[in-house]
Amino acid sequence: MKWFIYTRGVIHLHRLAHAILSVCSFRGDLNNLVLKNALYIVKDEKLWWGWSDKEIQSLGKRIVGICDTKSGRKKYFNLLESSAKKTIKAAEKIRNCNLKKISNDELIRFYDYLSNEFTLAQVLLNSGIDAIDVVFEKFLLKKMREELKSKIREREMVDLYKKISTPFYQSYITKQEKELFKFVLKKKNESKDIKSIFNKFWWTKLGWENMEPSKEKDFLLMAKRYANNKKDAKEKLIGIVKSLSHIKKQRDFLIKKYKFSPKMQYWLETIDQYAYFHDLRKEAQVKGTYAFHLLMSEASRRLKLNKNFLEWFWHDEIKQLLRGERVNFEEIEQREKAICIIVLSGKIKYYSGQRAIMQYKKEIKEKIEDVYEFSGMGVTSGRIKAKVKVCSGAEEAHKKIKEGEILVCGMTLPDYVPAMKRAVAIITDEGGITCHAAIVCRELKKPCIVGTKIATKVLRDGDLVEVDAEKGIVKKL
Repeated sequence: MKWFIYTRGVIHLHRLAHAILSVCSFRGDLNNLVLKNALYIVKDEKLWWGWSDKEIQSLGKRIVGICDTKSGRKKYFNLLESSAKKTIKAAEKIRNCNLKKISNDELIRFYDYLSNEFTLAQVLLNSGIDAIDVVFEKFLLKKMREELKSKIREREMVDLYKKISTPFYQSYITKQEKELFKFVLKKKNESKDIKSIFNKFWWTKLGWENMEPSKEKDFLLMAKRYANNKKDAKEKLIGIVKSLSHIKKQRDFLIKKYKFSPKMQYWLETIDQYAYFHDLRKEAQVKGTYAFHLLMSEASRRLKLNKNFLEWFWHDEIKQLLRGERVNFEEIEQREKAICIIVLSGKIKYYSGQRAIMQYKKEIKEKIEDVYEFSGMGVTSGRIKAKVKVCSGAEEAHKKIKEGEILVCGMTLPDYVPAMKRAVAIITDEGGITCHAAIVCRELKKPCIVGTKIATKVLRDGDLVEVDAEKGIVKKL
């Protein structure tokens, strides 16, 4: 099997167990909208997640076909939204429950309830958004070439694509800052206002690697920092408001200049909606995963077992312990050393310890190359020279990235944002115009090149590079 690989820092089995099982257990009328083969490997403080390369390409094209009509797109997007909101509702129910007061059987039932409510979102959002990220960029560029009929040069074409496909959308990170700026600029600040902001954005710090959400006092501290320079806060708020207006004016101008058809404008609207679904997927994923984490933490307290140990359990194994049944602890210790899970058309192959390491060598073909120049999609503008730090995950990025350095990683996630703010530029292996790194870097106004495929393989900590986001080129100096 040729895998389309994503790399991250360590993501424990308990956090991805439901996503893995959803791939192999999902059945029904929507079977043609999900991926059925997946790879999960953790070893040496790193995760490899893979989809079948052939399958993800095929699914992406199928979804583009569904979205070709307004009715098809509306039906599909409604499905994505309803599945995500169903997950969020279930996760919030668990978060707001006093788990210490319920019985072991009720705790088990919560595991089952969340699993049922989360499954559709797991398979549709994980599969669909990843598949669109893989195929949509080439699809839209092809459509643009067909409409323009070689009237402009290729370099101008890529620059035009970057500008016109910038989503008319602001991420939850910017929305959070906008709310905080408004709060500090009000004549009278009330505690209920900061509580309202907290209730909206308590989850934004969460990620696959981080299960510690923000607290209300964190938002108060941020507000106090902004309040120390109200002039700067006001200017930033104005900048946020003007940003969307600028994106719309730029797009309208380019549509008129190049005489793009209503169909092309339709596909640009689709990009805007996919940017929204990227954020909605993040919210559903982190809230759902955090709810499972809360259930596991309560089980840890009752069973008097270390949470870090339980992180390597399947959910069913934790339910076994809660029912008073035995689990093979030696097997769990092997998983801590290395774990490999392969899902092939609904069937799971599972390896741990040395067997997982051996299987990793068969599945992952990582070739280190001597490459001094490579390219990707430049999703912002700007050129900068600086030293890089290559990071497997958000935790590593938080520790390593200092002001003025370039962050190089597989792809950024919500918990990367503090490191992204310190970095002067971002380079990723994965992603397209609507990915997390692209959206956040446009808002931070930092040079960003995504989808290089090889950045983390050919760059090393301390390498001096030039990032040219205009051309989408990275050069080792």
